[in-house]
Amino acid sequence: MNASIFSLPRADQLAEIRAEVKRLQALEKDLAEALKAGADPIGLNFRATVISSDRDSVDWKAVAAKLRPSRQLVTAHTRHSTVVSVRVSKIS
Repeated sequence: MNASIFSLPRADQLAEIRAEVKRLQALEKDLAEALKAGADPIGLNFRATVISSDRDSVDWKAVAAKLRPSRQLVTAHTRHSTVVSVRVSKIS
């Protein structure tokens, strides 16, 4: 990404930035995988620490299907929120 990106219209800037973020996330994933596989964790300025932990999670959808809760109970424990997002698509 270069300085000229900021002379583009905002929609184009956003698309360029999202593409760069995607590229950086792929690079981050590759680096993390290399460290997990045993790459040297000591850098010039930083040290990486690989941490392993166990986690349990409940499949609430399966629990609900088994218990068959009433619509009233589900509605009473359902939160509503509004989400606003920006989608960028290529202009052909």
